[in-house]
Amino acid sequence: MILFNTRDLGDTQSELVPRRAARGKGGKLSTVAMHNSVTWATMNLWAALESMMPADIYRYLPDGSKVQVSPTPFLQSPSSFAEGHPESLSDFLYARRMSLKGWGNYFAEITAVDAFGFPAQIQPLPPEDAKITVKNYRIVEYKFGRTVIEPRKMIHHRENLLPGNPVGMSPIGAALFADKLSYDALAFMAEWFSNGTFPGAHLKNVAKVLAPATPTKRGEAEVVKAKYRRDLENGDVFVTGSDWTYTPIQAKSAESGWLEVINATAVQICQYQNTPASMVDVATNGTASITYQNITQKNLDFLVTRMGPSLKRTDDDLTAWTPRPRYVRLTREAVLAMDPLLRAQLIKLQIDSRTRTPDEGRHIDDLAPLTEEQINQFDRLFGSKNQAPAPKGITA
Repeated sequence: MILFNTRDLGDTQSELVPRRAARGKGGKLSTVAMHNSVTWATMNLWAALESMMPADIYRYLPDGSKVQVSPTPFLQSPSSFAEGHPESLSDFLYARRMSLKGWGNYFAEITAVDAFGFPAQIQPLPPEDAKITVKNYRIVEYKFGRTVIEPRKMIHHRENLLPGNPVGMSPIGAALFADKLSYDALAFMAEWFSNGTFPGAHLKNVAKVLAPATPTKRGEAEVVKAKYRRDLENGDVFVTGSDWTYTPIQAKSAESGWLEVINATAVQICQYQNTPASMVDVATNGTASITYQNITQKNLDFLVTRMGPSLKRTDDDLTAWTPRPRYVRLTREAVLAMDPLLRAQLIKLQIDSRTRTPDEGRHIDDLAPLTEEQINQFDRLFGSKNQAPAPKGITA
């Protein structure tokens, strides 16, 4: 039984989230936020860069050093698109980041495990089809369509979490809660978005059939609705029942309506997505132009200050599926493109400071270690740096 829906909130909700924006052809949810070119460009930038990073597995030795080991079956091919068409790790990382940036959640069912009991194969699931049952702040059931999946068989990654809420939020959804709207025309929407978890959600009691109203007593549905309105007006958290099914059927539509109401600019959308406007070709006023000299610093800043925390969570998520004491790390250096001269200078500096060997420097350029014949040729052409110093008082 549905306890309340958007119609219970009056006509204001229908104005804030226009029906034509909430639903597209065939009744499917189709939002301006997802189809907006800037939103897509920022999502694609994050997903594309992360998909370029190889995932390396390391194991610590007793002396504290680490060695690289062979990848697990999952890191070799997380899933399969069809018989004979395995999904690559790059495909997995791209789809996972697109889901996290668009919905704040990534869902997949574990279909096979390895000898250690860790996931070997998964089946990715669409986030917009998820129905999640939460009890006592814990997820007790996932449902996709008519298929019910136990939490122990699910992979659920999330971002932009709030305390006590086990379901993630998209960057725009998180910004929607944090943004302090000051216009009187947006007062109701600000109150609704700052107190709800996912606007326009479908809240359903699955534990029992609610008692109807009688001549002497109000029905349980009316009691819950009254409590909801009272808590919302007081700015409190709405808490009721013991077992509820949560369906974010209009979360994306609400985000789209919110962007329309505040008339969000392209630069604001980039800020919500934590992406510099210049990275997705959005023009800004007063911003220094990108030149050959500062493009490396720009890429490094984006990799460290923007993507860094999310990449650390990806490392942790992948490590959680790996036997201990192994751990997984995405190779950030794979996307830190540097011009040839600057990279050569950096490698030389590392070799001169004894933090990297010449063979390690050659490995960066996909070159094999130096052979004895090559070393002897360098000595003939440039002189050996390993010659013993001449005794004092004797000149060559």
